[in-house]
Amino acid sequence: MGDWNGRCIFEAGDNSVTEGTMIDGYWVGSFKRSFPDGAYFAGEYKNGEICDELVYVDSRGEKGTRRNGKWNGRCRIENADSSVVIEGTRVNGAWEGQIQVSFKDKSSFVGVYKDKSLNGAFKYRDCHGNTIEGNLKNGGLNGLVVKRDADGTVWSGIYHMIDAVGDVIYIDKYGHEFSCSGAKKNLFNKSVLKVYDVLRMIYKVN
Repeated sequence: MGDWNGRCIFEAGDNSVTEGTMIDGYWVGSFKRSFPDGAYFAGEYKNGEICDELVYVDSRGEKGTRRNGKWNGRCRIENADSSVVIEGTRVNGAWEGQIQVSFKDKSSFVGVYKDKSLNGAFKYRDCHGNTIEGNLKNGGLNGLVVKRDADGTVWSGIYHMIDAVGDVIYIDKYGHEFSCSGAKKNLFNKSVLKVYDVLRMIYKVN
């Protein structure tokens, strides 16, 4: 089977579609990579590589541009297999403000970058619909953390980094409230600390 020559449309595993020109199987010249939500990248290939200047337009029509290796404005960054996708705003190459992160297993994370670190409110939703909400300070848990399970139960505790301070409050799906320690507290703690696994995946993409 020969190499592609001429206009070409390629659909990737993440359902993005790249349109452009290929010569001997390599992209050359201008291209556009579009996503199902309407967002797209536009740029140019040279010597088989994407040129430094690149434009991204998100699903709402907001634009960002990469020049000299740094993004300014809206930006979408993903890892090699598109299993982690981050979208937000960058200023001189650094995230600033709210980011939205989607994962291959359909889980998601929303947080806020300030002073080049995750600072402020966050919300993580796992692939089963359970959510964890709280506050981050320099990338660490800080203050009240609330976990809402898909079955209607609610867990809450005060955190400083990796430790829950004091007892954990548990409210069952009927509204009955209990103060928990020991094994139940450890169960809650194990769930909450998964947030750090999520943060590590985000930092790897950055």
